[in-house]
Amino acid sequence: MGPVVQQVPAGADPVADRELRGRVDLFCPLSVDLGAALGDVAKTTGRQQMELQEKISRLSMRGDLPKGSKARVHPFVAFDPMHEVSARTVGEIETPAKLVQTAVETYGFVGVSCTRPWDGDR
Repeated sequence: MGPVVQQVPAGADPVADRELRGRVDLFCPLSVDLGAALGDVAKTTGRQQMELQEKISRLSMRGDLPKGSKARVHPFVAFDPMHEVSARTVGEIETPAKLVQTAVETYGFVGVSCTRPWDGDR
């Protein structure tokens, strides 16, 4: 029998929740970059978020997640095309596209979570 796909309820903690523990084998967190869309700045940089996700992924591969979880974490890095345009316009040293490249090639991210243009009214 192949793997069972199960959606974890919003707000549930599958590592701590006794009912879910051991039933979830793979997490693929999809990071989002909404700074440009919301006109806001995150408290942590994209690089800091990428490095933290990589550490969590590495812990999962070594079997060192808390509460005896055997789940694996394979993250997706965030990419917002509008953030890329503004980063190039102001001459940022590390653009979102460069961060995506680094995340996939160096930090083992398995994909890219692309934020579509958003006007906030839909």
